[in-house]
Amino acid sequence: MIIDARQLAPGSTLEADICIVGAGPAGLTLAREFKDQPLKVLIIESGGFKAKRSLKKLNEGTSVGDPYPNPRWGRHRQVGGTANRWLVDIGSGLYGARYAPLDPIDFEKREWLPNSGWPISRATLEPYYARAQKHTGLGPYEYETKAWEEGTSLKPLSFTGGDMTTTMFQFGPKDVWTKQYADVTEHAANITAVVNGTVLEIETDEGGTNVTGLRAVNPDRQQFFIKAKQVILAMGCIEITRLLLLSRAKHANGIGNQNDVLGRYFMDHPQAYLNVFTPSDRNLFNQTDLYDLRPMKNYGVMAKLVFTEQAMRRDHLMNMCFVLFPRRDHFMSEAFQSFFNVALAVVHRQRPGNLVYHMTTMLKGAPHLAQIGLWWLQGKAPYPYLSKGGWAPLKNKSELFTMFELFSLVEQAPDPSNYITLGNQLDPNGQPKVEIHWKFSSLDKDNVVRSREVMRNEFTKSGLGTLQFTQELFTSPSSVHPIGSTRMSDDPKYGVVDANLKVHSMNNLYLASSSVFPTGGYANPTLTVVALACRLADHIKAQAQSVPTVTTSHDLVAK
Repeated sequence: MIIDARQLAPGSTLEADICIVGAGPAGLTLAREFKDQPLKVLIIESGGFKAKRSLKKLNEGTSVGDPYPNPRWGRHRQVGGTANRWLVDIGSGLYGARYAPLDPIDFEKREWLPNSGWPISRATLEPYYARAQKHTGLGPYEYETKAWEEGTSLKPLSFTGGDMTTTMFQFGPKDVWTKQYADVTEHAANITAVVNGTVLEIETDEGGTNVTGLRAVNPDRQQFFIKAKQVILAMGCIEITRLLLLSRAKHANGIGNQNDVLGRYFMDHPQAYLNVFTPSDRNLFNQTDLYDLRPMKNYGVMAKLVFTEQAMRRDHLMNMCFVLFPRRDHFMSEAFQSFFNVALAVVHRQRPGNLVYHMTTMLKGAPHLAQIGLWWLQGKAPYPYLSKGGWAPLKNKSELFTMFELFSLVEQAPDPSNYITLGNQLDPNGQPKVEIHWKFSSLDKDNVVRSREVMRNEFTKSGLGTLQFTQELFTSPSSVHPIGSTRMSDDPKYGVVDANLKVHSMNNLYLASSSVFPTGGYANPTLTVVALACRLADHIKAQAQSVPTVTTSHDLVAK
């Protein structure tokens, strides 16, 4: 059953056993896991089934420190959540995103990485990763190359030093989140979906340890209320943190913030472009098809280069991956590099650095840039990038290309001085907007410098070719993967939620989001978020077994 909050009478109260806040991948996964259970479930989404420009104002905020995208960028209020913004061309007219699990080492407490360590291991999450594969519409739960090489002539690069290896990304369609939701919004007897309802505050009892309800508004600013026995916040990292900080009636600093941890350890996946690998043998371009984004065995996949655990432990490296994009010789020209830097800044809605230099360089190289544009129009200069592949089927790749661009996604150190707080500006609902304090630490920078040398040595030992790195350690601060800020920990002094994702100071409030990650690895967080949601659903279902009452969504009415 679907309820449009715009149709509710002002002051209405809805009741349920479980309320899920947010209908993105985490929220929809939880709803599907609770489908047909003896539980009355309500899932509420700030947006509706179509995008609304007016809702973008609710995502706005500011940032302090090193340049970081405005919080409105990459966030989306609509059923399906941010998946509605996914733009990776995965073939057959479908768009989606890349998926990969976190590596076992990502869960460990690493002596060289302060504040690292999860209260659960990769082994604990393993069965839930397998379940997450089905929720996300992915292929088999296989991320090693061997499973994808079988029956093909494809091979990964051969490294002789033992410091680098190849693993896989998989790509899943966004439709499983943005279109295929009727199973829970319409056809589940025990689930009601409320759209166009924005939760403003979490209400608690006098002692402040039990959630009693939620205060929400519709787009007309009319209030309504939700009463639930269990509440699960399943929004994105930034909005979850904001809602907890806003809930101050019984918690002066926000719910879950008794130890000043809420909002801290905010992370992302910084990116690095423009680094170059020039093969010693150009025939390598004909032997690296595994590294293209392409369909294999009916699923979209792409190989990536990573450091081995051996290298990370020996050289105290944080995790990162490298994706290969073949380029023509014009890629390293000054004019094209300037064009690329300016274009990248525009995409990220930032003011380009050294703008006068870049504009002058582009003007001097205008004929060269015009020639490149003509090549593109004629299809002679394909430009694969993070959201589009397609170079593997090309003929004569060894004649067409001269180098690979190395694109990297980098793990960021969990730093308590990187944090989300409430600012002084108000959104259209009269609520304080977020203010993000964020910077690259010396540990982040040093890690990239040392990683480059380990990689350079491995390529040299293996006889693969030469590497050329830019002076800039990071080309972009964000992959729009906000992580941390309500981290998981057994000790309330260092985290907001426990290993079961329950807020330490509360009895019936849970979080299902990338915000609970103590560290972020390099992998897109969605697969891990969905796996955690599956695990949380099992935990809550086990708790509910002692209350065998069967209800349907038709019992869920506005009072």
